[in-house]
Amino acid sequence: PFLPENLSGKILDFGCGRGEVLSEIAILNPSAKVLGIDISQTALKLAKKNVPMGKFMEISESNRIPIESSSIDFIIANDVIEHVYDTEWMFNEFSRMLKKDGLILISTPYCGFIKNLLISLIGFELVYDPFGPHIRYYTRKSLENCLNLIGFRTLHFGVFGRFYPLSKGMFVLAKKMENK
Repeated sequence: PFLPENLSGKILDFGCGRGEVLSEIAILNPSAKVLGIDISQTALKLAKKNVPMGKFMEISESNRIPIESSSIDFIIANDVIEHVYDTEWMFNEFSRMLKKDGLILISTPYCGFIKNLLISLIGFELVYDPFGPHIRYYTRKSLENCLNLIGFRTLHFGVFGRFYPLSKGMFVLAKKMENK
């Protein structure tokens, strides 16, 4: 219910992978310009096949993303922020690329108090594996603080998967309130 529909502007999938989500977004927004960025050339080749009308580009972390400032209407970052080392760069790039009043939808694994307490008692290493792909973990508060620092206001917060308070993931829909 929080994906854009009938948007005629630009939609960016940050960490688009093979383009599955962007493909659905393109169907919901046939007149929008859809863009996908990722660090994987292999994933981007598959994304181009899945979303032939999309524009795709490979990026590298900590480098300016080659997208014009204040040009994006909607950004989706679906289960990707937990894989980024340079979060200051990432959040600043979100702010730079998004138009004032633009929206961002972020999903990431849920890390709530009760869930973390159970994890610490039952199997800390299973979840917080030092060799695993997740390098950052967010709580609702820490994610909203990161967004507030760059001039965003939360419009909606939710959890999904399993049941609360052991939810698998969380998401936030936020609006850019000021140009930074």
